[in-house]
Amino acid sequence: MGYKYKTPEEAKAAKAAQAKAYHLKTRGPRKTVDRRGMTNEELTAHNLDIYRRRATKQAAAAGRTYAPKREFTDQERIEGRRLAVQRYNQRRRAELGVPERAELRMKIRQEREAAKADRMARRAERSKLSGYERWRAYYENETPEQRRRRLYLKAIYRETEVNPKVREIVDHILFDFAKATTSATKADVAEEWYGVSLHCWLTDKAMWYGEVHRLMGEHLLTEDGGAL
Repeated sequence: MGYKYKTPEEAKAAKAAQAKAYHLKTRGPRKTVDRRGMTNEELTAHNLDIYRRRATKQAAAAGRTYAPKREFTDQERIEGRRLAVQRYNQRRRAELGVPERAELRMKIRQEREAAKADRMARRAERSKLSGYERWRAYYENETPEQRRRRLYLKAIYRETEVNPKVREIVDHILFDFAKATTSATKADVAEEWYGVSLHCWLTDKAMWYGEVHRLMGEHLLTEDGGAL
């Protein structure tokens, strides 16, 4: 007895045809829906239809009747929330009697008034102090956590904002001194940068760098003509 199909491809095709015929016989033709061209509203309606059909089958298998949930409008939802809040307040009033509610309300009001009076008193005291005294009071009363955070932020500010600018000024000063060829021009450069440092705290910091401090000490002249 020979093999029924000549090639494996024929056997595979015949098996697929048998499966398709069995599927059509038992379940009917397959319903395919192309979702690629659907809008958002159409896709939502399609998914809802699939959900309802599945829920109907599950309810029928359990011996129940599927009843879809009611769809509320926005106005009905707002009204429902308002009624829910109203019911909650009614339960609270039932749990707390009238004297208890009045006492609780008075206690909350007194706490708020005391906190407000305390804030106003502290604000009035701070307004009498100078900026230096305010910072001094802050340093005296700061907690260890506040001190660590303040020093951490100060270090970040120094490394990211101050030191790069100071190094840039140092490079500029050294460049001006290197460009000057005579002692007179170097003295002019030193005098100019010294004048800038009097009203610029970044330049004043740059004066304390080793090479800059040495050059300023050599070439900055005093009023009597001697070196500084």
